[in-house]
Amino acid sequence: MLNSSELSLFNGKVLVLTGQAGNGKSHLLGDFVQKSQSSGKYALLLLGQDFTEKSNVWSQIFKQLNLNNTTPDVFLSALNSIGEMQKERVILAIDALNEGEGKSLWNNQLNGLIELVSQYSNIGLVISVRDSYQEIILNQLTTKNKEKLCYVHHTGFMDNEFEAIQIFFPYYGLQLPSVPLLNPEFSNPLYLKLFCESLRFQGETCVPRGHKGLNNIIKFYLDGVEKHICKQIEQDIGLNLVQRAINVIAKLQLEENKFSLDYITAKRGCEMN
Repeated sequence: MLNSSELSLFNGKVLVLTGQAGNGKSHLLGDFVQKSQSSGKYALLLLGQDFTEKSNVWSQIFKQLNLNNTTPDVFLSALNSIGEMQKERVILAIDALNEGEGKSLWNNQLNGLIELVSQYSNIGLVISVRDSYQEIILNQLTTKNKEKLCYVHHTGFMDNEFEAIQIFFPYYGLQLPSVPLLNPEFSNPLYLKLFCESLRFQGETCVPRGHKGLNNIIKFYLDGVEKHICKQIEQDIGLNLVQRAINVIAKLQLEENKFSLDYITAKRGCEMN
């Protein structure tokens, strides 16, 4: 039996994938699109971080897809025809609306995008947004467009933490703990990944004491990166090159009010400090 969410999507609703930071929304969409393409189906994934302007959503979409001299109607008509031929809707997924210039862009452009794509019955629109930005991103939608949305909440590894550890630990060369780790943080895939990578960077093969807390994990991770890089470039670890670079980049981002920096700006800032 199809549940209510599946029935809504079957009837042409727009899928909105929500969840906390690091819960695996991007990986889920990427995996779905990759499997669709591997099976011979047509699917597209656009990244929110690459929407770097506050307007002109379609020109940014075409830029990501390396398409020139086309229009939204021509593009969507082509996708619609492909969906009709493959007897399955073409998925057009836009991941992480909260990234890049998303908070400004989608407030102005999402209504038009949903209305236009909804005219093509063989295209399925999928968008993802972090829980903490959901209200900001979606609050300008019209009542009509809000009725087109079907929400699916991604909970990461919740209630499957033990199974996730059994997969992650061997992959990173870590010994499985003799006593199950019951940390609720392990329900977050990004946290578990950082946890395992931090241990590997430090040359650990088992979980040490005092590993709890995201701040400790990030510090442990950065310490490992610091050790790894300093060994490669033959520099004294006491110079704290990685932490100093992070501080410079964070300062520049705050000063310029940007979520990302181009390589030249970041490199120049680190060299001056």
